[in-house]
Parts: sequence; structure tokens; C-alpha cells
Amino acid sequence: VVLGLSVLIVSISAFRRQFNCTVDHQTNGAEMDWDGARVSGRGKYFSWNGNVPYFFDNSVIHEDKALIRKQMDVVEEKTCVRFNEVAQHSAPEHRLKIINYNQGSCRYGFGGGVRSGGSMEVVFESYFQLTDHSSCKNDPMYSGGILHELFHALGAIHTHERMDRDDHIYYWERCVKPGQTDQFQKVDFNFP
Repeated sequence: VVLGLSVLIVSISAFRRQFNCTVDHQTNGAEMDWDGARVSGRGKYFSWNGNVPYFFDNSVIHEDKALIRKQMDVVEEKTCVRFNEVAQHSAPEHRLKIINYNQGSCRYGFGGGVRSGGSMEVVFESYFQLTDHSSCKNDPMYSGGILHELFHALGAIHTHERMDRDDHIYYWERCVKPGQTDQFQKVDFNFP
């Protein structure tokens, strides 16, 4: 019973932990380099200091905006990060732009990514509609996919790229698809 209680307490305290919303400015945010952006200084894109101004491109439909905002609320509830919607014409240089390429229905699945958009813009891309069919509206694949990409926009990397990953998992390069080994390079990273 005592062991079970201690596990519960540890789980609760880990769940309620808040992220530090600052970056080591002596390194110009280089500790935030991630996912192919391993060039010194690129980390500045993902250094938000807790405040993320964002706007939706005209390509994003109302229902998709609502779903994305709902996932932003989840991040805000669990962290010190705050998303602040701004008008595109008045958005600061360092901002998150959310676009949809409308390449098909949500029934094709979730497809998206995050990239730098030049200057200090970070772009969250969705390749498909997110809510255009009733079967997609409550599917965790979409809410989870949005959360995944939002955390990339905040600077998070994949767990399998952590410097200590070999302490926790076995990495067998022979199992990696040809041309995909760069997705498994270790990254020296500190999440803010």
C-alpha cells in the first residue's frame, strides 16, 4: 500500500510540474535547436518565453480553428505557456502562423508539421482538413496530432532524439528506413 501511494504521489507531482518558460540567452537559445534545425542560432525561433502570439491564415476553417484553440487550452492548463491570438496584419515578427493546405478530408488522417517561415515566423502546417467529417471531430488522432505539432512549435524534440535515449531504449539502425537515419540523430536539448 505504501509503495502504491508513493507511486501515486510521484505521478501526481510529475503531472502537475510546470515548465520553466525561459531560455539561456547566453547561448541565444541554441539549446532549442531541433528536428533538422541543428544550425547554431536557429533555436531563437522556438524561444517564446511563455508567450506565443499566433494567427490563423485564411485557409483555416472556423471548425479547425476551434479544435486547434481547444488543444492550445490543454497546453495552457498544464504549462506556463500562453497563446495569444493576434491579427495577421498586426502580428509581431516572432509569431506562430497556422495554415492548412487543404489537400483533402480529415478522413485521410492527420498530416502536419512545423517549420521556420523566414525571419522569426514559426509555421504550423496542417495538410488536411481537421473537422470536415463527423467521424473526425472526436478522434484523438487529430487532437493528439495538434498537440504534437504545438509542442514542436514550442521547441520540443522527439524522445528518440534525446542524448540519453540509449539509457532507455535500444536503437537498431538496421530497422530504420533508408534515408531516415537523420530522424534518429541525438540532439543536445533542454526544454524550457
